[in-house]
Amino acid sequence: MRRLRDSTDLRWAGWSSSPDALVALLPDRAPDVLLLDIDIPGQDTFALVRRLTLEAPALRVIFFSGHVRASYIDRAFEAGAWGYASKNDDTAELLQGVRAVARGEVYLSPEARLAHRAER
Repeated sequence: MRRLRDSTDLRWAGWSSSPDALVALLPDRAPDVLLLDIDIPGQDTFALVRRLTLEAPALRVIFFSGHVRASYIDRAFEAGAWGYASKNDDTAELLQGVRAVARGEVYLSPEARLAHRAER
């Protein structure tokens, strides 16, 4: 994540280790893009994204996951996500995804595209 913070064309708004802290952080920081780990203990992240996109319609979420399966990708987009990135992606690829979503583009990392196509 350090390379994300050090990128000169992005402003790092912070990070959170819990859903409640994340929800509390959003109004003050007002990020354009949220990179969200799909594995938050004790939390249905798909429900969390539905809630966040209702409360902050301008927010664009990218799921960040080691679970790169078509069913997860479909659920992420149904919940309101704008992107899906693999934890196997290198930082340059992840930055490309954040920039694309910030521009209003839908993003699937190369691994997510392959998995989605293969399982269809």
